[in-house]
Amino acid sequence: MPKNCSFQNSTGEAIGLMAAKFRALGEVSRLKLIFAAGNGEKNVTQLIAATGLSQANVSKHLQILTEAGILIRRKKGIYVFYSTTDSKIVKLCEVVGTSLQKRLSEQVNFSTNNLCCKARGDSSRDRSGHWSKPFASHVACGGVESSRSRNAV
Repeated sequence: MPKNCSFQNSTGEAIGLMAAKFRALGEVSRLKLIFAAGNGEKNVTQLIAATGLSQANVSKHLQILTEAGILIRRKKGIYVFYSTTDSKIVKLCEVVGTSLQKRLSEQVNFSTNNLCCKARGDSSRDRSGHWSKPFASHVACGGVESSRSRNAV
């Protein structure tokens, strides 16, 4: 753990509260609502339109996110508006998403270059050690080519 983490000396209770907040973040519908409300205050109708969720689902998840302290609600007349309590929550979700995209991209590149090129019998590599066949050349074989079709070429 990094030496300058502010939560390094947190009590069990504080860590439990953090875990509860992460549990609230651990659901696809709630993440959709956080991103929608993170782009500015929205009422329930706007959140339904932005997420494609049903009214019942939106209401259920808004209650959970509000109780977790992730969203706040403000009533104005007959409308209830929701927004994030802290922009860092949205930033956290964006950081995780960016990290996942990078990792998935690396995995796809590795799998496509190593598996498909090896199956095609191409052992040529570029300076960085990556297989040199471009992705487009693998579309026909779907990433794997049988020895029979390779011999027919």
